[in-house]
Amino acid sequence: DVLLGCEEALSKSSRIVMEIWRRPLDNSNHLKAIAKLLGLGYRCFKLGLDEEPKLLEGLDPEWEIRPEEKFDNFLFQRP
Repeated sequence: DVLLGCEEALSKSSRIVMEIWRRPLDNSNHLKAIAKLLGLGYRCFKLGLDEEPKLLEGLDPEWEIRPEEKFDNFLFQRP
């Protein structure tokens, strides 16, 4: 909800880290926030504990979050 209402701040920010849920949790606002950030030119990176961030072409929580997990963390960064 916060990201959807602060377009001016998003246009000035360069990095945002966000926890994103997958189903069966209600991730409808996460999906809206992902679309908003990608639409503003942010690139999405999957964060791993012992890995370099992995650039994603897009973000579908059902594919990018392991089935045994319900959420994961992602970095959104502007070029």
